[in-house]
Amino acid sequence: MFKGLSIHARSGQGLHARCEELLASLTLPRPFTTQRFLDNLAHGRGRPIVVLPLPCISGAGAPSGLWIATASTDYVCHEQKTSPLHQQQIILHECAHMLFGHRTVTDPEGTERLLPDLGPSLIRRALARSAYDSQQEAEAETLASMLLQAGHDEPAPVCVPTSETALVERLIRSLGQHPG
Repeated sequence: MFKGLSIHARSGQGLHARCEELLASLTLPRPFTTQRFLDNLAHGRGRPIVVLPLPCISGAGAPSGLWIATASTDYVCHEQKTSPLHQQQIILHECAHMLFGHRTVTDPEGTERLLPDLGPSLIRRALARSAYDSQQEAEAETLASMLLQAGHDEPAPVCVPTSETALVERLIRSLGQHPG
């Protein structure tokens, strides 16, 4: 999946260019699903990634996602009370922080309140969206959006009853597209 696991900001290189460079280093699963992407990322990192929906992440100023790296496992937490598409964006955003190698200092007591089963002694690094500097946030959000877009570049096959194939092909041609 990876040619390299992290791309750090280079002087003079713009946000979009950094994200494109990192995206180009990835081999995305086809068909793309968030789960298959997570499986590939976990394999590339040599450690499991566990996704946890957290109902308690909500409200003004609260992060909508959280990445916690313990000694052996990466935990990606996301807001539970949001749309599936937004959940996917949050999960990919947290994965983008992993791919960029972002790091930050966080409040171990706050993390322990969110995930009491882990305890602060197990947590090596916790990255909440609200704690990143603006460059890290911009990189993670941009790469997550690019991953979503790249994952949906290949159109899903359309199943059309044989009796209607000719009609559908004419409609597609009239819209300026070529049936595949």
